[in-house]
Amino acid sequence: MAGLWGGGTIVNREDKVGNIQINTAEYGSVVPEVLGTTRISGNVIYYDDFQAHEHADRQHAGKGGGQTYENVWYTYSVAVMFGLCEGPISGIGRVWRNKDIFSYPSSAIELTLADGSQTKPWVYVEQHHPAKALSYEGLAYMAGVVNLERSTALPQFSFEVRGKLLETGDGIDVNPADYVLYVLHKVGLKDARIEGIDAFR
Repeated sequence: MAGLWGGGTIVNREDKVGNIQINTAEYGSVVPEVLGTTRISGNVIYYDDFQAHEHADRQHAGKGGGQTYENVWYTYSVAVMFGLCEGPISGIGRVWRNKDIFSYPSSAIELTLADGSQTKPWVYVEQHHPAKALSYEGLAYMAGVVNLERSTALPQFSFEVRGKLLETGDGIDVNPADYVLYVLHKVGLKDARIEGIDAFR
C-alpha cells in the first residue's frame, strides 16, 4: 500500500493451489512379485498433508522513500507412499525422479524403503494420522514427505527393485532352474521334480 508521499509496498501474490495432482494412483491394481531385478513405477497407495509454503522477496525502486515491491509465491509438499510389489524384497538400486537418477539411499529422493517385512505402520502416518496407520505387511513400498517445489504434481518416480531369489543367480538376475521350481512350488506343486532341471543352471 502506497503512502501519501509515495513509498509504501505493492504486493504481488501468486495464487495458492489447494489440491495435488495424482497421476499414479490406481484402485485395485495387481501387486506384482519380483524375481530378480526390474524397474517399477509404483502405485500411490497413500497421500496426505498437501501443504503450501509461503515465500516472499522484496525489491526497492526509486530514491528516498521509493516504492517497495513484494513478490509472494508458494512451494508445495505432500506425504506419500508408493506401493511397489510383494515383499520382502532384497532392496532398491537406482531411483529415477523425473530425469534425474540417484542410487538409493539418497536424501535427494526424499523416500525411504519398507521392504515388506515390516510389522508396523510408516512412522509419519502413525504420528500424524494414527487412525489411518496401516502396516501393509508383506508389501514393499517407498514413503516420504516429497518437496514438489512450485509444481502441484508428483515427480515421475520409478524404482529399480531388487526382488527375490537374487542369491540363486548373479546377484541381479535369477537362476532359470530356481525360477521354474519357485513358480511350481508357489502354485502348490512342492513335490514336483523335473528331469534335467540342472541343465538350466
